[in-house]
Amino acid sequence: MEKSNFLSSTKATKTFCIILCISDNLDHFDAQIASLAQYGDNVFLVISIDCAKEASKSLAKKIVGCHFMDSDVIFIEGPRQGFLANFMFTSRYALSLKAFDFYAFCDQDDVWKDTKLSRVENLLTANSALPELYCSATNLVDENDTYLGVHKDKPIETFSMALVENISPGNAMVFNKAALQLFANTTEYDILYHDWWIFLLTIELGKVFFDPMPQVNY
Repeated sequence: MEKSNFLSSTKATKTFCIILCISDNLDHFDAQIASLAQYGDNVFLVISIDCAKEASKSLAKKIVGCHFMDSDVIFIEGPRQGFLANFMFTSRYALSLKAFDFYAFCDQDDVWKDTKLSRVENLLTANSALPELYCSATNLVDENDTYLGVHKDKPIETFSMALVENISPGNAMVFNKAALQLFANTTEYDILYHDWWIFLLTIELGKVFFDPMPQVNY
């Protein structure tokens, strides 16, 4: 879909833009997309297809089409330069659409709880000039969806602590536009991990909210 068509057709009720970057391993992709679809008209997907195989691209679009209307999704071609470049590229594209209150990173193998986004709306400020970020604990599961334990269940409250440990995987993060703008204005060569970097930026320059209740199965 072209940007101009998107801007004229997107429903005003859409609050969240999901920044989803995928590659060739789509074993758990259907469950993940289904977990995003439960939010209905509240979400829009920007999906960067960074796959090497044409079959993977076709399968990804087929799975998404089973759960989302065409008007709720934009597919773009990834830069094929690794996960960091892919998330930077897709984040900048999402920002160029200028239509959302909140943004979230998403991998291709995580399943979101149905309470995740409602908890975010109770904490983050959409139009604040101050960068704000939500992150939660994560349930670890195996390939059979068997619970293995909780990951990252304690908050890191200071910038100095965050320098030595990544508080949260990207798939547990949601942030406002001010936080995403900080991240997107960074040169890729300056950082190693997209999720760790946006956390560092936000805890130093804005507010971070940690949710001890797991909102993602990973």
